[in-house]
Formats: sequence, C-alpha cells, structure tokens
Amino acid sequence: MSSSTYCFLVQFILNFVGSAATNTVDNNLLYGKHSNVPTPYLPTECMLEIFKHVQTQGSGLYSCLLVNRYWCKNIIPLLWSRPFEGLSTENRHKLIHTYLACLDREDYLNLSSSNSLINN
Repeated sequence: MSSSTYCFLVQFILNFVGSAATNTVDNNLLYGKHSNVPTPYLPTECMLEIFKHVQTQGSGLYSCLLVNRYWCKNIIPLLWSRPFEGLSTENRHKLIHTYLACLDREDYLNLSSSNSLINN
C-alpha cells in the first residue's frame, strides 16, 4: 500500500471515530471537505502501530509528517530511531558529515582522537 493510501485510511478512521462518538456522520469530513469539527485523536499507541506499518513503505512517514501537528509529534521519534534507513550510501556519508559538523570542537577532538575513521 502506498503512503498516501495509509494516510487516507488513518484519516478515515479518525473521522469515523469522531462521527461514531457524536452519533452523526459528517459527510464533509468523509469526503475531505473542510469543516470546523475537530478531528479526534487516536491514542498514541494506536498511531505508533499504524506508523510502524507506514515506515516499511519507504518515504511514507515523510508524507504523513505534514498531516497535522499530532501526527508530526508521533512520527518524528520513529524517523530519528532509524536515521540511515532508506538512504543511499552517498546520503549516509552526508548525514554522518552533518552530525560531525554539529559537534562542538571539544567533542569532535575527543571523538577524532579515539577513532581513526574521522578525517580532518
């Protein structure tokens, strides 16, 4: 399943839960039209289970980051837990270089003196 399909399904589930809670079905929510009715939130544990499945679909989590702040807050830890997943070898080297560039001088010197893999 594509990431957009996962995002749609999760949004549909959220909308359905909200409709069931109020015993009304708001067709505007189901068909993607804007409404002033707030979207209900699934518990974080449920969202994480859904996002773990999206995570196996390549860049799926990146697409879901922009849905809303709640989704972003729950997706960021998953992305940080595996920063090299899905990156090409060249981009992995770039990411490592970025990490090293963000170290303060003292930490960089400590790391470079203890590890011969870091070239100045």
